Amino acid sequence: MNLTKANIKDLRKVTVKIESSNNSEGSGTIVSVEGTLYVLTAAHIIKDETKDGPLDKGDIVVTLMRNSQKYTLAVDEVVYYKKPEEGDATVLRVKKLDGMPTSGFDRVRLLTTDIPDQAVLCGFHKGDTSLKIYNVVKRGEKNWASTDIQLQLQNLSPKINFEGTSGGGIFYQDTDNVLYMTAYMSEVGRFDGNNNEFVCMPSSNFVPSGLLYSMVDNSNYTFIADTGLARDIDSRQLLKQLNGSGYELNHTDCFIENEKTKEIINQLRDDDTPTLLLTALSGMGKSKLIYEAFKETEREPNRYYAKYNGNREKLLGELKQILNESHESDGIIIVDDCPMELVTEIISIRDQYNNQFRLIIAHHDYFNEELERMSFPVIRLKPQEMEERIGRYISEELKENEKNRSDIQEIKRLASGYPQMAIELVKAYKENNIAGPDAVTHLMPKLLDMRPNKEEEEKKIWQTLSLCLPFPYKDAAHEGFAFLLSNNHVTPLNGMEYEERRSIAAGLVRKYSPTFIDVQGMWLYVRPFPLAVWLTSEWFKNVCNTQIHFKELIDKIKTLPLSVQNAISEGFCKHIQQMSGNKEAFKIVENLVNADINHPFFDEENLCSGLGSELFLAMSTVNPAAIAVNLKSVLGHKDVAWLVERIDSDVRRNMVWALERLCFAHESYHDGVFMMARLAVAENEKIGNNATAQLVQLFHICLAGTEVNLKERLVTLKGLIDEGEAYIPLTIRCFEAALRNGGFVRVGGAEKFGFENKKDYTPNTWEEIFEYWYGCRDLLLEWMDKNPKIIDLLVAMAERNVYSWARTGRKEVFVPLLEKLAERKNYNWDTGYEALYQMVHTFGVDVKTLGIAELMKKMRSQSFKTQLNEARYTQYGQYQLGDKEQIELSEKLYAPLAAEFIDKEIYANTEEVKALLKDNEYIPIEFIKRLVTTASDEQLGMLFNAVFNVLATMPKDFYSPFLGNLSSCAKDRKPLLPFLERLRDNGREGLYVSLMAGTEDDEISHFHQLFSEQESKVLTMDYLPAYLQYFRSNSPERYLLILKVLRDCFPDRPNDLIAYVNTERIMMRKDDQPETIDIVKEAMLKFQINDDTEHLLYDYSRLLVETLQLWHDAEFAKQVNRKFINIYNTKMVHLNTKGVFTELLQDYFDDVWPEFVKAFLGTDTFLFYFQVKDELGSGFGFGKGPLFDIDKELIKQLCVENPESAPARIASMVPCFEKKDDGNETEQFNKWIIWLLDNFGERKDVRDNISSNLGSFSWSGDISPYYERNIKCFEQLLNHQKQEVREWAQRCINDEKKLLDIEKNREFFMNIRYGM
Repeated sequence: MNLTKANIKDLRKVTVKIESSNNSEGSGTIVSVEGTLYVLTAAHIIKDETKDGPLDKGDIVVTLMRNSQKYTLAVDEVVYYKKPEEGDATVLRVKKLDGMPTSGFDRVRLLTTDIPDQAVLCGFHKGDTSLKIYNVVKRGEKNWASTDIQLQLQNLSPKINFEGTSGGGIFYQDTDNVLYMTAYMSEVGRFDGNNNEFVCMPSSNFVPSGLLYSMVDNSNYTFIADTGLARDIDSRQLLKQLNGSGYELNHTDCFIENEKTKEIINQLRDDDTPTLLLTALSGMGKSKLIYEAFKETEREPNRYYAKYNGNREKLLGELKQILNESHESDGIIIVDDCPMELVTEIISIRDQYNNQFRLIIAHHDYFNEELERMSFPVIRLKPQEMEERIGRYISEELKENEKNRSDIQEIKRLASGYPQMAIELVKAYKENNIAGPDAVTHLMPKLLDMRPNKEEEEKKIWQTLSLCLPFPYKDAAHEGFAFLLSNNHVTPLNGMEYEERRSIAAGLVRKYSPTFIDVQGMWLYVRPFPLAVWLTSEWFKNVCNTQIHFKELIDKIKTLPLSVQNAISEGFCKHIQQMSGNKEAFKIVENLVNADINHPFFDEENLCSGLGSELFLAMSTVNPAAIAVNLKSVLGHKDVAWLVERIDSDVRRNMVWALERLCFAHESYHDGVFMMARLAVAENEKIGNNATAQLVQLFHICLAGTEVNLKERLVTLKGLIDEGEAYIPLTIRCFEAALRNGGFVRVGGAEKFGFENKKDYTPNTWEEIFEYWYGCRDLLLEWMDKNPKIIDLLVAMAERNVYSWARTGRKEVFVPLLEKLAERKNYNWDTGYEALYQMVHTFGVDVKTLGIAELMKKMRSQSFKTQLNEARYTQYGQYQLGDKEQIELSEKLYAPLAAEFIDKEIYANTEEVKALLKDNEYIPIEFIKRLVTTASDEQLGMLFNAVFNVLATMPKDFYSPFLGNLSSCAKDRKPLLPFLERLRDNGREGLYVSLMAGTEDDEISHFHQLFSEQESKVLTMDYLPAYLQYFRSNSPERYLLILKVLRDCFPDRPNDLIAYVNTERIMMRKDDQPETIDIVKEAMLKFQINDDTEHLLYDYSRLLVETLQLWHDAEFAKQVNRKFINIYNTKMVHLNTKGVFTELLQDYFDDVWPEFVKAFLGTDTFLFYFQVKDELGSGFGFGKGPLFDIDKELIKQLCVENPESAPARIASMVPCFEKKDDGNETEQFNKWIIWLLDNFGERKDVRDNISSNLGSFSWSGDISPYYERNIKCFEQLLNHQKQEVREWAQRCINDEKKLLDIEKNREFFMNIRYGM
């Protein structure tokens, strides 16, 4: 028996996740032996660190993931345990759960012999429940290595990549789906510069348990590749030949079968059918079908086969001879590739000489019209009938997984239901890991059957139809179709009039649709895609093969209307883009861009045009090297100002996208990265994937967006240094990216070159990464010596990244950089020291391991601010302490500092005080409180004096959190008020007001003082907004007090009061004092709405609704109703006030309804109706609005009593469709619409408003179902009792169908163009 690689489907059945109380996670294999379930895994997963043995069974959890469900299995007993150092094996007996699937548990064997070929390791990563599999090969007695794992770079410890996989089995599988475990993972290989090696134990380690003898297999097996469902067919002699043609050619490859092919085979075998014709396109496998039908009867007498070779006389002669000699016998004669003109003659000879013989004719002209007139059965095999099965064949043959899924989808698209293409593409992918149209180019000429007299003309029109993806068609009436067909640069049929060309093209579409030409709406495209590629490459080769020719064509396209130009250019560029890998396209692009070095194809004018930049982007996938050289020669010498001005908008987007590809491909990387850097220096985009971001990404060690290795990228960094001063900030960003060690993300797309997906370069070993980082370090050290201007930029980079650098553990990389920078700054680098101290004391990095203790000692400033920072970061590092311990630590840290601040008179040191004021981080309040309580009034006054002196050097709007907290803590101390008044008198009114608000007392005396100062012109600014921004009430009593003074002192400023209430919404409670509520209500009714207050409307309306809900007040509701009717009738505000009328009608209906209805129906209040209808009606959807939650009879009565206005207005608001019990809408109009049509359907305004209602909605995705549903609903009105309704319904159906056609065309375009 032979073994092959195990498949994930069967591995998923038997692989379990194991979690232990020792914080270990692992994997295992569950098996069944005589009905008892065991789990086989590595012993170290369940090791009890407190004793020399396993954990108790209750400390182990086993989880099985089957059928999208999770089964947690209890461990019954640890039945076998071999210590990690002695074999690392354990067997757990587990309890079976009711209803748990167990298939596959008894189909596991322990293989004790070696197979030197690729196996599969499976298991779960820590914290993950999705099964992972890796292809592995054996490299030693206990060493296995992954052949497909990519280096993980989140952490430099290799174990992190596979933690949780320990205990997972390594398997092969036989053709009966029995799994053979040959080993299991024990640990990741030693840290030797490569993390894809594992130490694995042989599966025989489980045998000494004495429980698994029935599973042991000592046989010797051979490894072979898995062939999937498409079976190999041996070459052998089958049927007797009529003319010596090689029948064995019919069965040298695979045969892909499905229900349709089985049906055809049964028809071919049916003895009751004397004559039968089988037709299919080339590549569909007609001959293979015949072979499959008769391979079992190959040695029976009178089985004859001939592949027609053009010798008519010989074929007919031998046919007569065989039939004559067998005139008393029956038999079968098969004629393959039989031309249509011989079919009738062959049948006639059979009928004349021996009609006991069956005739089976295979015919290649699938489109021959005579087939429709045959009197005997004609079997057709269409590509569409094979597409699903071929898709499965491709997936199975190539073992579809997450890694290769996108490649396989492209291969399926290329195969398009053609078995022969599928087989060739699979073969190409297995050999080269890529399969594009070129792999099946040799099959293309056979697909098309040109008319003999029109062959050359039809071929040229075929080529034209293949040029765009999709091609503009519109029943042969699209302007783009007319241009491409009539233009001799595109369709070189000189002397032929357009109408004749159009007639030929339309005939091809009729004949070959939908097989080779798929028409969807106003678009068509040639398929299968390899055929379109072949035709386009023929066009490039024979038609548009010179630069002059191509330029003239582009110039012609530019003269077309924009819509036509876009239809042609987008489709043409998309098609060119997908021709990557086509040799003819490669040569053409090379010839176009390199034809004349003095007159490049992509000159300034072309590159800076929309169409030119689109072509540039498309061709970058076909021949990246040629395109990169062209771009550099044209734009490489342009100055920065020119590039900023001229390369912008869509042109820049196309160029950056193209450069992403050029930088990805090795052959175009060097010119591409030069131009990407040039555009980055001339950056004018503020988006996440601009030239700057794409350039910086290129230097990541992982997911960099290039296949170029790290050594070459190091050369690029050196080149950027040499570019000069303009490149300095950009180059430093590139170095910063190069030294990153994790968090890599890249948006996909640039790796796609037609049907080839290039791979990001991934380092092979850690040593390679370290060498890259060492190289970066050396370049930066050298650069610092040559150019002192970069020091400050490097300082900022180091401060941002020092912690992440330290986490790598490679002190050799970054410590020399820090030392050099500190030296250059004469060790006067406080922010650098702060970053290092925080790294050590907050984040716990070991200073001794890094060897930076001496450096930190040199960098440490003797300033008080340094000591305060040290205390702060020390406390941050003790975040795990409880509240009591935190208080004790604060006292221990800050009490001595506060004392020192006072005792050493640091409060009088302007520089020290300035450092505290400029610190935007949180300076601990404990320090400030201790400082204030320790200082005398005199000392505190000196501190405020120093603060005042520092503020004199600051901008007028400067605010300091430290000063705010200092003032708040010192609000009862004498020195504060004089200090605040000095601020006021010195012109710092904003700071004065904010500090007065922050130090407010219980009597709100500061507010009154400010009010008095403003009244007496001592204070020139409007203090109220700033005061309310910094004032906090902190109690219901103080909250009421501030509301009262706001009402009394500023009666004409209700908006400020409401804005303040919104900032303190936590103070609005059901049990608030009545006076508080009255003040708020009064202000809400006075609230002024104008252009300056629109930003407050949303919060105001929410507050209003909340007030209406919490405190029922009918009179207040009436006043709100009147206020908002007036507002709605004068200003468009409803989008910010939604919910007010919903609440009024819901809880205050009787109180507000009369005035509401009057405004709703009034002719002079239309704007009110227009705004309220969206809130109370269906709005931007089709559902029931709040208005229809009230008594429906009341609404109907409203319509009946006010027929001139109410029905039409209600029609714009009614729910549109009936709903099912589950809430989903049906394909029937809502009863409200039917009632309105039944009673008022003769009114045009009612019908128009129903149409408007149906057209007011929002959506995402496909909108076609909406139009289709509308059509069905309107069709139900075609028999309505009122003629006006019937006619309206028909017009609506016509309109909806037009909209549906437009949407379908859009969908067809997106599907053809983008596969969406």
